[in-house]
Amino acid sequence: MHLEAFSIVPLLDEEIFQTAFEHLPSDGLWAHRKEKILRQKKAEDRCLTLAAGLLARRAFLKMKVSFSALSLEKGGKPVIADEKHFFNLSHSGMYAVCAYGLSPSGVDIQKETPDRFHIAERCFTEGEQALIREQGPEMFTRIWARKESYLKFTGQGIRVPLNSFEVLPGEQTLPVFFQEFTLEGYRIALCSEEEMAVSLKFLTLEELLF
Repeated sequence: MHLEAFSIVPLLDEEIFQTAFEHLPSDGLWAHRKEKILRQKKAEDRCLTLAAGLLARRAFLKMKVSFSALSLEKGGKPVIADEKHFFNLSHSGMYAVCAYGLSPSGVDIQKETPDRFHIAERCFTEGEQALIREQGPEMFTRIWARKESYLKFTGQGIRVPLNSFEVLPGEQTLPVFFQEFTLEGYRIALCSEEEMAVSLKFLTLEELLF
């Protein structure tokens, strides 16, 4: 399993953005991503969507998977059609991340924000709310990222109520394994069916566009 992250700062330069954009494949579902990028009104959103697409491209190349293998599940989740290779994407703030390998995974990155306990009261379990009261907004971000990574792993998405399952750090309440990573001001959660040691690799622009 590989986990890679990229800061979109270089892509905010218009010339670099255009060069990077041209590296994206143009066939099939890749063309839809390119169209989605161009529809974004904010520069940061365009760069995030492009960075996620380029991370997916790199994953396909690293796993030696044909770009034509990109497909969509019924719920709209992008997948690899051979069902032997897997990838998952997330982005927030100034970062995009991608997990890929030979087993399914779900990854989520969340930018830390001021107190959002009102969301926890609506969406989290009582145990999760209690832990957030004790440890503060940082724990909210950790739990939110863990929940999102689990739903992305299962492919269920927002169809499942967030308070119907619990992801307390340090407790094994689900038949999956979580790993967490910290960036300055961000939290990343990786969910997988097997326990494995994964390190987070930060990519340069050159590595992203190889």
